[in-house]
Amino acid sequence: MKNFAILILSILLIIGCREEDPRNAPGAENQEFASYLPLQTGNYWIYETYEIDNLGNEVLIGETHQISIGRDTTINGETFYLEEDENYIFNTNTKFKRDSSGYIIDQKGDILFSSSNSTDVLLALENGPSRIEYKMDETSQMISVPAGDFDCLNYKGLVTHTDPNEDYPPRILNNYYSEDIGLISSTVFYFGNTSFYYERRLKEYFVQ
Repeated sequence: MKNFAILILSILLIIGCREEDPRNAPGAENQEFASYLPLQTGNYWIYETYEIDNLGNEVLIGETHQISIGRDTTINGETFYLEEDENYIFNTNTKFKRDSSGYIIDQKGDILFSSSNSTDVLLALENGPSRIEYKMDETSQMISVPAGDFDCLNYKGLVTHTDPNEDYPPRILNNYYSEDIGLISSTVFYFGNTSFYYERRLKEYFVQ
Protein backbone atom coordinates (compact mmCIF):
# COMPACT_ATOMS: atom_id res chain seq x y z
CA MET A 1 0.00 0.00 0.00
CA LYS A 2 2.95 2.34 0.59
CA ASN A 3 3.92 2.16 -3.09
CA PHE A 4 0.37 2.94 -4.16
CA ALA A 5 0.37 5.94 -1.83
CA ILE A 6 3.59 7.17 -3.43
CA LEU A 7 2.05 6.76 -6.86
CA ILE A 8 -1.10 8.65 -5.99
CA LEU A 9 0.68 11.48 -4.17
CA SER A 10 3.38 11.91 -6.79
CA ILE A 11 1.38 11.53 -9.99
CA LEU A 12 -2.34 11.92 -9.45
CA LEU A 13 -3.17 14.11 -6.48
CA ILE A 14 -1.22 17.19 -7.53
CA ILE A 15 -2.27 20.80 -7.86
CA GLY A 16 -2.91 22.22 -11.32
CA CYS A 17 -1.29 25.47 -12.47
CA ARG A 18 -3.23 27.00 -15.37
CA GLU A 19 -1.42 28.57 -18.25
CA GLU A 20 -3.10 31.31 -20.27
CA ASP A 21 -6.26 29.70 -21.63
CA PRO A 22 -5.74 28.96 -25.37
CA ARG A 23 -9.50 28.49 -25.84
CA ASN A 24 -9.80 32.28 -25.76
CA ALA A 25 -7.92 32.67 -29.03
CA PRO A 26 -9.82 34.83 -31.58
CA GLY A 27 -12.21 32.81 -33.75
CA ALA A 28 -12.00 29.59 -31.72
CA GLU A 29 -15.70 29.64 -30.94
CA ASN A 30 -16.59 29.66 -34.66
CA GLN A 31 -14.61 26.55 -35.67
CA GLU A 32 -15.86 22.97 -35.99
CA PHE A 33 -13.93 20.35 -34.03
CA ALA A 34 -13.96 16.54 -34.02
CA SER A 35 -15.02 14.82 -30.80
CA TYR A 36 -12.34 12.71 -29.14
CA LEU A 37 -14.34 11.96 -26.00
CA PRO A 38 -18.02 11.16 -26.69
CA LEU A 39 -19.76 12.60 -23.64
CA GLN A 40 -23.24 11.11 -23.46
CA THR A 41 -24.94 9.38 -20.56
CA GLY A 42 -24.63 5.60 -20.94
CA ASN A 43 -21.34 5.54 -22.86
CA TYR A 44 -18.69 3.25 -21.40
CA TRP A 45 -15.18 1.91 -22.03
CA ILE A 46 -13.73 -1.32 -20.60
CA TYR A 47 -9.96 -1.69 -20.17
CA GLU A 48 -7.29 -4.23 -19.32
CA THR A 49 -4.18 -3.19 -17.37
CA TYR A 50 -0.66 -4.44 -18.13
CA GLU A 51 2.58 -4.17 -16.16
CA ILE A 52 5.49 -3.58 -18.56
CA ASP A 53 9.19 -3.70 -17.63
CA ASN A 54 12.13 -1.97 -19.30
CA LEU A 55 12.72 -4.96 -21.59
CA GLY A 56 9.16 -4.75 -22.93
CA ASN A 57 7.92 -7.84 -21.08
CA GLU A 58 4.19 -7.55 -20.38
CA VAL A 59 2.02 -9.08 -17.66
CA LEU A 60 -1.77 -8.72 -17.63
CA ILE A 61 -2.72 -7.83 -14.07
CA GLY A 62 -6.02 -7.77 -12.19
CA GLU A 63 -9.47 -7.75 -13.72
CA THR A 64 -10.95 -5.51 -16.37
CA HIS A 65 -12.33 -2.17 -15.21
CA GLN A 66 -14.71 0.36 -16.68
CA ILE A 67 -15.00 4.08 -17.31
CA SER A 68 -18.56 5.26 -17.81
CA ILE A 69 -20.45 8.48 -18.38
CA GLY A 70 -23.10 9.00 -15.73
CA ARG A 71 -25.45 11.90 -15.21
CA ASP A 72 -25.03 15.38 -16.60
CA THR A 73 -25.23 18.58 -14.62
CA THR A 74 -25.04 22.33 -15.15
CA ILE A 75 -22.00 24.19 -13.80
CA ASN A 76 -21.71 27.95 -14.37
CA GLY A 77 -24.35 27.70 -17.09
CA GLU A 78 -22.56 24.92 -19.03
CA THR A 79 -23.48 21.23 -19.32
CA PHE A 80 -20.91 18.81 -17.86
CA TYR A 81 -20.97 15.01 -17.81
CA LEU A 82 -19.86 12.86 -14.88
CA GLU A 83 -17.02 10.48 -15.79
CA GLU A 84 -16.65 7.59 -13.33
CA ASP A 85 -13.43 5.54 -13.33
CA GLU A 86 -13.29 2.26 -11.38
CA ASN A 87 -9.47 1.99 -11.36
CA TYR A 88 -7.85 4.24 -8.76
CA ILE A 89 -4.36 3.51 -10.10
CA PHE A 90 -5.18 5.68 -13.10
CA ASN A 91 -7.76 8.04 -11.68
CA THR A 92 -8.48 8.52 -8.00
CA ASN A 93 -11.78 10.34 -8.33
CA THR A 94 -14.68 11.10 -10.61
CA LYS A 95 -14.64 14.19 -12.78
CA PHE A 96 -17.18 16.32 -14.56
CA LYS A 97 -16.08 16.98 -18.15
CA ARG A 98 -17.28 18.87 -21.21
CA ASP A 99 -16.14 19.50 -24.79
CA SER A 100 -15.32 23.19 -25.28
CA SER A 101 -14.20 24.41 -28.73
CA GLY A 102 -12.05 21.33 -29.37
CA TYR A 103 -10.79 21.11 -25.79
CA ILE A 104 -11.84 18.62 -23.10
CA ILE A 105 -12.03 20.47 -19.78
CA ASP A 106 -13.10 19.52 -16.26
CA GLN A 107 -15.23 21.46 -13.80
CA LYS A 108 -12.15 23.38 -12.58
CA GLY A 109 -11.32 24.57 -16.08
CA ASP A 110 -8.24 22.32 -16.42
CA ILE A 111 -7.58 21.32 -20.05
CA LEU A 112 -7.39 17.53 -20.38
CA PHE A 113 -7.10 17.23 -24.19
CA SER A 114 -7.12 19.29 -27.39
CA SER A 115 -7.82 18.24 -30.96
CA SER A 116 -6.38 21.45 -32.40
CA ASN A 117 -3.55 22.79 -30.22
CA SER A 118 -0.17 21.05 -30.31
CA THR A 119 1.77 24.21 -29.45
CA ASP A 120 0.87 25.28 -25.93
CA VAL A 121 1.38 23.61 -22.58
CA LEU A 122 -2.25 22.79 -21.82
CA LEU A 123 -1.86 21.86 -18.16
CA ALA A 124 0.99 22.06 -15.64
CA LEU A 125 0.83 20.07 -12.40
CA GLU A 126 3.19 20.48 -9.47
CA ASN A 127 3.79 18.86 -6.09
CA GLY A 128 7.04 19.79 -4.39
CA PRO A 129 9.90 18.76 -6.71
CA SER A 130 7.61 16.88 -9.11
CA ARG A 131 6.23 18.58 -12.22
CA ILE A 132 4.14 17.36 -15.15
CA GLU A 133 3.54 19.44 -18.29
CA TYR A 134 0.88 18.22 -20.71
CA LYS A 135 0.99 19.00 -24.42
CA MET A 136 -0.49 17.38 -27.51
CA ASP A 137 1.74 15.48 -29.93
CA GLU A 138 1.85 17.19 -33.32
CA THR A 139 1.10 14.03 -35.31
CA SER A 140 -1.35 11.17 -34.89
CA GLN A 141 -0.25 7.60 -34.22
CA MET A 142 -1.81 4.17 -34.85
CA ILE A 143 -2.37 2.38 -31.53
CA SER A 144 -3.23 -1.34 -31.29
CA VAL A 145 -5.26 -2.58 -28.31
CA PRO A 146 -7.57 -5.58 -27.75
CA ALA A 147 -10.50 -3.57 -29.13
CA GLY A 148 -8.71 -2.98 -32.45
CA ASP A 149 -6.40 -0.50 -34.22
CA PHE A 150 -7.09 3.20 -33.79
CA ASP A 151 -5.64 6.41 -35.22
CA CYS A 152 -4.95 8.50 -32.09
CA LEU A 153 -3.81 11.85 -30.79
CA ASN A 154 -1.62 11.79 -27.70
CA TYR A 155 -2.18 14.06 -24.69
CA LYS A 156 1.38 13.63 -23.43
CA GLY A 157 2.66 14.45 -19.97
CA LEU A 158 6.38 15.15 -19.43
CA VAL A 159 7.28 14.28 -15.83
CA THR A 160 10.41 15.90 -14.35
CA HIS A 161 11.98 15.96 -10.90
CA THR A 162 13.83 19.11 -9.81
CA ASP A 163 15.30 17.96 -6.48
CA PRO A 164 19.12 18.23 -6.91
CA ASN A 165 19.59 15.42 -4.37
CA GLU A 166 17.64 12.94 -6.52
CA ASP A 167 18.53 11.65 -9.97
CA TYR A 168 15.24 10.67 -11.61
CA PRO A 169 15.22 10.86 -15.43
CA PRO A 170 12.34 12.60 -17.22
CA ARG A 171 9.49 10.23 -18.04
CA ILE A 172 6.41 10.30 -20.24
CA LEU A 173 2.73 9.74 -19.50
CA ASN A 174 0.82 8.85 -22.69
CA ASN A 175 -2.94 9.31 -23.10
CA TYR A 176 -4.11 8.24 -26.57
CA TYR A 177 -7.55 9.33 -27.80
CA SER A 178 -9.29 8.35 -31.04
CA GLU A 179 -11.91 10.41 -32.87
CA ASP A 180 -15.50 9.46 -31.98
CA ILE A 181 -14.24 6.67 -29.68
CA GLY A 182 -12.46 8.21 -26.67
CA LEU A 183 -9.51 7.06 -24.56
CA ILE A 184 -7.74 4.11 -26.22
CA SER A 185 -4.66 3.68 -24.06
CA SER A 186 -2.90 5.42 -21.15
CA THR A 187 0.13 4.94 -18.93
CA VAL A 188 1.09 5.61 -15.32
CA PHE A 189 4.03 4.71 -13.09
CA TYR A 190 5.51 4.95 -9.62
CA PHE A 191 7.68 8.07 -9.60
CA GLY A 192 10.56 6.44 -7.71
CA ASN A 193 10.52 3.19 -9.70
CA THR A 194 11.97 3.28 -13.20
CA SER A 195 11.96 -0.49 -13.78
CA PHE A 196 8.32 -0.81 -14.90
CA TYR A 197 5.13 1.08 -15.66
CA TYR A 198 1.42 0.33 -16.15
CA GLU A 199 -0.53 0.62 -19.38
CA ARG A 200 -4.31 0.60 -19.69
CA ARG A 201 -5.67 -0.71 -23.03
CA LEU A 202 -9.20 -0.57 -24.38
CA LYS A 203 -10.91 -3.98 -24.58
CA GLU A 204 -14.47 -3.02 -25.54
CA TYR A 205 -16.66 0.06 -25.58
CA PHE A 206 -20.09 1.50 -26.25
CA VAL A 207 -20.54 5.03 -27.55
CA GLN A 208 -23.64 6.71 -28.93
